[in-house]
Amino acid sequence: MAFTPGSRLATWPDDNSDDSPDDMTQASWKNPTFMASIGMPMPSFPTPAQVEREARSRAGKIFEDWTTLNALLERYEEVLRKRWAKKTKEQRKKILLTAWPNMSATHRPDFQVLRDKSRQQAAGGQSIIASAAQSREAFLWPYINLEDLTKSKALLLFLNARGRHLPHTFAYCDIDAAHVGYVSHTIVPPFLNEYTMLFNSQTTPETYGRLYSWEENNKALDWMITGVGFPPGHGLNLLEIQERILHFLVECCQLILHDVPPSALTDPSSVATQPEPPSIISAESNGYLSLAALAAETPYRIPSWMDFKRLEAFIGSKVSEAEDHIWLLREDPSYFAETVVEWKEHRQEVLPDIYGNQHPVLGKPLFWNRVLGNVVTEAYGALITWSVIHRQLVDLTCLRDKYNDSISRDKPLPKEYQLSLRRYKHLLEQTANGPLMYLKTGVPASPPLRTHWVREPQDPNSTIIRVRARGKTDYLLFMFSQLFDKTQRDLCGLHNLVEDFERQFQQDPKQKKDRLSSWVIDKFSDLAFISELQRQLRLYQPRLFEPFVSPSLDDGTEEATEEGIKKDFAKEMSPLANLLNNAKDMRLADVGEPSERRFHYPADKRRTKANTAAMRRAEEHLDQFWKRVNSHYIARTGHGLHDSLPSGSLVERLLQRTGEWVEPERVQKGEEEHTQAEGFLSARFSTTLGLDHERTQRTVSQLEPARPKSKIKT
Repeated sequence: MAFTPGSRLATWPDDNSDDSPDDMTQASWKNPTFMASIGMPMPSFPTPAQVEREARSRAGKIFEDWTTLNALLERYEEVLRKRWAKKTKEQRKKILLTAWPNMSATHRPDFQVLRDKSRQQAAGGQSIIASAAQSREAFLWPYINLEDLTKSKALLLFLNARGRHLPHTFAYCDIDAAHVGYVSHTIVPPFLNEYTMLFNSQTTPETYGRLYSWEENNKALDWMITGVGFPPGHGLNLLEIQERILHFLVECCQLILHDVPPSALTDPSSVATQPEPPSIISAESNGYLSLAALAAETPYRIPSWMDFKRLEAFIGSKVSEAEDHIWLLREDPSYFAETVVEWKEHRQEVLPDIYGNQHPVLGKPLFWNRVLGNVVTEAYGALITWSVIHRQLVDLTCLRDKYNDSISRDKPLPKEYQLSLRRYKHLLEQTANGPLMYLKTGVPASPPLRTHWVREPQDPNSTIIRVRARGKTDYLLFMFSQLFDKTQRDLCGLHNLVEDFERQFQQDPKQKKDRLSSWVIDKFSDLAFISELQRQLRLYQPRLFEPFVSPSLDDGTEEATEEGIKKDFAKEMSPLANLLNNAKDMRLADVGEPSERRFHYPADKRRTKANTAAMRRAEEHLDQFWKRVNSHYIARTGHGLHDSLPSGSLVERLLQRTGEWVEPERVQKGEEEHTQAEGFLSARFSTTLGLDHERTQRTVSQLEPARPKSKIKT
């Protein structure tokens, strides 16, 4: 068995093979013409002796600098922190540029290179791959940049993590940080077939990055397939990355401690070892890192283990949020109407076409059927989706506890646990498509951005709506175009793109306020949450994401294959598929269109006979809408909407409804003003708190048709 560059396990051809060169799996990968024909850059092909020689040289320098850095921190870390905190941004910049000349100026310089080259390519310039090769540093070390490292804590976190923990701790995250470089083929690792390089738990320069032949060591191939080891080319890249990082950090320390004699920096007889200072935490008042702060600091911290319980709580809150949304849609006419209008304003039918004409169905019953169908399916779809994610994470937590003593990055994962992790990974990848789809269709139509888009004239024989940007594209629109392009998501990584949005909004909060509707923010927050779950999983088990790790467990069972995982996903999400499929042809316009004050709900006004009547009418109209929805699902499936949900997904609640108007008792003229004011305040507070005592309560089951009673056999 052999391994081809840029692929998973495959057959490595013999250079003297007589097989047809048209067969890609049999072509000579050492042929530059062939590599160019398939759009792949040519790797170098070092011999085992050359790889081993380079590995030993780089490993020696890595451990030499690590030993120096460790000794420096053991004696001077507190001093380093105090001195760095006192320095101005310009002083920090000078130190960083001295230690790393020509350091990239901006956050994620790899993204910046790709954006610049993408614009050049669009303008007829050279290809991204050819030109981006000139900026190799940006792709190997994307977190080495002035924008991030001149901040108060990044360098200090970096020093503590790298100087207090051995290099193998960072092996996976250092390779993963170069993801964009690998996927764009800007970084082309050298290729040496039938060897594996080992880093895990290797703590000496003699063993770190040691080369193992598949022929001579029967475990070597398994190490690479399971992610315990690395292909030699990736291993050499890793050694190069770590060698420069550690040398850079040592130089930074020496520059900050410029007045300390070099001989005294690491000499135990000069300065005694000091206790390690407290952890540096960029925390909110509750002691937890915000997601944005966590993402910004992750490249400089120790790779973390996933906090299962905390993630369970976060996902549980999303389940509760989805439940609350459903019940508000059923109970509160004004909330329902506002939600419907939001969805209406984010349908692409509202965009005029290139001739200024409106869409042929805009405002018609068919249009409102589409809008109202979106409201129903998105609300219940969110509940199903978050419930499945929560359940899978709970199952994963149980397996983690079961195999806790067997889980290590130094050996393959237990097969049952690995399968569960891969199912969870696939689930997150697929569920991210939901908010992505909503954003892709809703952003062009959203009121603040609508002027930047135009619709193609509608084909009368198709329901597909085609839109395109018009005018000059600014940076926000460019970021959305990157997010909506699957190639760019694969290239840059979803979480990196999401983090770039969040960073821009932190730098310019006004842009978020003025240019993003609340609907877009809501859908983007769902996407950001899912991308954070993906990031946490990647940090916990990075080998699940490495291109050289085999996706198969090879245990002979269908469930362990990629196809088996897809089937398992389809089964888990079948309630969502049924919800969407059975929503087709739902006729709701006549009972759900929020016009003619159908859902006028003056709950915040002083209670009068007229206002009470208006509230009761709106509640009755809302009940009629949900009865229509329920009747549609009964006709389609034989079950009401709630009966079609997975067991336990939605707990029945009591709906508040406004009671009939009761004439107030007559009061003395002198007491009238006091009584009116008291009544006004009472109405305001009761509405605000959701405790209106004039409302009667009835269960949601009263909205559902009664089921026939079954006879009890005697």
